Amino acid sequence: MLKNLEKIIFPPTCVMTEKRAFDIDLSDEIIEQLQAVKELCPICAGHSLTNLVCGKCRQKPPEIQLTQVGFFLNNELKEMIHQFKYGHNLFYSRLFVELLAFDSAGVEALVPVPLHVNRLSKRGFNQSLELAKFLSKKYKLPIIEAVSRMKDTPQQANLSAKQRKKNLKGAFSVNNEILRCVNSVALVDDVITTNSTINEIAKAIKKQNSNTKIQAWAIAKTPK
Repeated sequence: MLKNLEKIIFPPTCVMTEKRAFDIDLSDEIIEQLQAVKELCPICAGHSLTNLVCGKCRQKPPEIQLTQVGFFLNNELKEMIHQFKYGHNLFYSRLFVELLAFDSAGVEALVPVPLHVNRLSKRGFNQSLELAKFLSKKYKLPIIEAVSRMKDTPQQANLSAKQRKKNLKGAFSVNNEILRCVNSVALVDDVITTNSTINEIAKAIKKQNSNTKIQAWAIAKTPK
């Protein structure tokens, strides 16, 4: 009731085009341009024509049991995420979560992918934690900040998959006193590219508790 009244008094306006929107602060035009994911492996979100587990995951199953992403990273979504992370427009986190439809069955808690203290100090916030806050409200799940980033690694964007993996080795520390209270978690991040960050965190968690079930949730996946 209050939400409907709010929309009447303050009608939604698209944050990208400034046009009148219908339900959230994104116009139908922008929403239609977002590309829903398809032909992905359900475990690693790598390419899979059949949407079944890919050969790589069959041969060597990763520590992640399931990966859920909302969209492929196209130009429109890239600009939105850029405005979110580097323009300090934290309200985008609410918009992203309103667009996402994850299956939360079996998940007991959300674990945001951490930033190193140096980058956190420079940016002023952790985008993964901001996303987790709205996901927590939407899916009624607690947030546990059980993972710390110990190495101030360089930006991953321009690195190859091999370089990313080497770059992140030993980068994360897990507080098992917090984590052992739950049996299943979803790691929350903004964009998944090669899964290097998610996999390294999952390995660190599994070293502490090999029985923990781990998912990955993200707004977007970079296309093949």
